[in-house]
Amino acid sequence: MSRKKRIIISLSLVLAIFTPLLIWDNMRIETVCYDIKDKNIPEAFNGFKIVQASDLHNNLFGENQHRLIEAIKKENPDIIVITGDLIDSEKMASSVTFIKEAVKIAPCYYVNGNHEIWTGLYESQIKPMLLENGVCVLDDEKTYIARGEARLPILGLSDRGYVGDLVKGTILEELTADEDFTLLLSHRPELFELYAEENVSLVLTGHAHGGQVRIPFTHQGLYAPNQGLFPKYTEGVFKKHNTQMIVSRGLGNNVFPIPRVNNCYQLAAVTLNRE
Repeated sequence: MSRKKRIIISLSLVLAIFTPLLIWDNMRIETVCYDIKDKNIPEAFNGFKIVQASDLHNNLFGENQHRLIEAIKKENPDIIVITGDLIDSEKMASSVTFIKEAVKIAPCYYVNGNHEIWTGLYESQIKPMLLENGVCVLDDEKTYIARGEARLPILGLSDRGYVGDLVKGTILEELTADEDFTLLLSHRPELFELYAEENVSLVLTGHAHGGQVRIPFTHQGLYAPNQGLFPKYTEGVFKKHNTQMIVSRGLGNNVFPIPRVNNCYQLAAVTLNRE
């Protein structure tokens, strides 16, 4: 057998083995569970469960988003939070379907990402659609969930203009004032230092897509927007001082046709535990 033929056969075998895995990674949803402990969580919210859906990018998981919705239902969440990049363009049908089904499961809270802002449709179409379906939209705002006399503050940082006020910390400083425990929804994990400086208790973020390609046998992603090659914040829990940040790998891909490798889609199921 010639050397050229051996190479062709070897490459064919590699493709035969890894192509199904690649396809599977770009179809399946993994639910990752996180237990967050903090002494400042109100007693009434001990055991409170949050499901985070991030970076859907118009992706479709079966008819009427059946697979995604069933994965969320299985967790029986108290609330669902959506941390940006719900859509990519004016084509919103898949994302609208997801929203219509998600609000039937639990109250939904939303903060936008860079893709909603880039479309130029956020104020005219996307935000009205969310509000019409009963989603709580947090544009540099704070709201509360009440259980008896206890309240859990939920903060949301809009991705619009983040390079300005966010870097200065003015918005966060105002939103976190006079709060013992704060839950922040923000699209960008690369602002972790800012979240820690402002003493945010728990931040739920996305944006990094798990690094798109995850290097086998490591926890390292290859690339993330605004972090570049070998980014620091692509998935999991990060801690600094009194701040914990969860980065979701997300549920979709952006407009660039680069498949995920060793990096399946993710839902985060977060349970609050009072220490």
